[in-house]
Amino acid sequence: MAARKGKSPNGSKTEKTMMILPSDANPKGNVFGGVILKEVDLVAEIVAKRHARNTNCVTASIDRMMFLEPVYIGNALIMSAWLNYVHRSLMDVEVND
Repeated sequence: MAARKGKSPNGSKTEKTMMILPSDANPKGNVFGGVILKEVDLVAEIVAKRHARNTNCVTASIDRMMFLEPVYIGNALIMSAWLNYVHRSLMDVEVND
């Protein structure tokens, strides 16, 4: 059996842009934190699946989430994600805006 060639973590980097819509926000126009968390989870999954060659990946934990300023209807939210650490059955994916 041929040995599988290792994959560089840099090959799994991704960026995602999301437009904030009225359905993503409260009546004051601020986006719900849960909407942002969902998008963070989705972009992290893309990175993990790229690295794991489409193996099923799940989020086991989130170290921390900080909302530094509000996001409003009509704003574009740009998230970048990459791998910090990889082991046999564990990956550390970082997501920043």
